[in-house]
Amino acid sequence: MIIINPYVFGVGAGAELLWSTSEKTSGWTVAGDQKSATRGGSGVQNLASTLYRSSGKRYCEIRLNSGAGGTNAYDPAVHICGVGFDPTSTNLPGAGSSSWALLRSGQKRFSSSATAYQSGWGNGSVIGIAVDFSTGEVWFSVNGAWVGGGEPGAGSTAAFSGISEAVRPAVAANAGTANLTIRGASVDFSYSIPSGFSAWNAA
Repeated sequence: MIIINPYVFGVGAGAELLWSTSEKTSGWTVAGDQKSATRGGSGVQNLASTLYRSSGKRYCEIRLNSGAGGTNAYDPAVHICGVGFDPTSTNLPGAGSSSWALLRSGQKRFSSSATAYQSGWGNGSVIGIAVDFSTGEVWFSVNGAWVGGGEPGAGSTAAFSGISEAVRPAVAANAGTANLTIRGASVDFSYSIPSGFSAWNAA
């Protein structure tokens, strides 16, 4: 018999988006409620969330509370990733074909290629992530403003397209002591959910 954990694969109404206590490298300390985490250690430190989604139109937020690194583009970086990205490794976000990233430098990165996208962001910033699984597109926002001039509700100018697998939010940092909060419930969001989208936690 195969037992599916609903908190990992998003089956059922009780699923909740949290930071994983196991799908991470050793430098991250996850708080008891699993809604915030702090980076320590040295080198690239990866941390994934608990909840994959693969259908519908989904939105979540990640807030960088404090501890942004120096000038490194990855301190921290926010991304969505599929099962092909191993969060227990030291791979950088946007490496390979199963991670789509927004770096703190403002670049976006996929398949190990980074391109200019917007100005950088820092402590206090709220990064919104909207994924439309029907079209395979993802958008990022910074403090409520959609990056690159796109609009998820209108289906225009996505940051990336071609997503055809289940994905979950994740973060990484190469330096600094980033403290990040993940939000999957509408009651916790700082900004409005795009028209036609649902909270990541919604059944």
